[in-house]
Amino acid sequence: MLFKGMDTSGEPSRPRGESPVPVTKKARMVPVPVAILLAFGVISFALWLLRFSAGGCACSGSRVQRVQQDFSSLRSAIEFYRQTNGELPSQSQGFQALVDRPVDGAPKNWTKLMTDIPRNPWNQPYFYLRDDRYPGGFGIYSVGKDGVSRSAGNDKGDYATWRQ
Repeated sequence: MLFKGMDTSGEPSRPRGESPVPVTKKARMVPVPVAILLAFGVISFALWLLRFSAGGCACSGSRVQRVQQDFSSLRSAIEFYRQTNGELPSQSQGFQALVDRPVDGAPKNWTKLMTDIPRNPWNQPYFYLRDDRYPGGFGIYSVGKDGVSRSAGNDKGDYATWRQ
């Protein structure tokens, strides 16, 4: 015999969709930003471990990347200088024309494009060569970690925009 509020098994009936297990406490959830930060931290730590377990520091690769990034920044600034002023900085003006108004032959539309000239990862200067032999009429090179170039950017340890 079925009573009101009972199902066929003799259990009390529940409204459709209600859980058979009574929920007495609210489930606690980690806020999404905290979960994302936690996941990022775990992944970063795992990558850090992997970097050193795969044969040591990846320092030389990151230095080469830094040189390439500096080349890109310097090249962009030189190209902007050319667009703004109608010509490239002279060989004697070099990168300094991006930072300070040139004393000799200052262009009418000169604008400061950089606050300072970057140095390579080995704390050596970058060199500017204005010559039509290079793509765009100029080249940039760095002496590399040995600090010496005997060929204006063509030594084995040098980095140069025309060899990228």
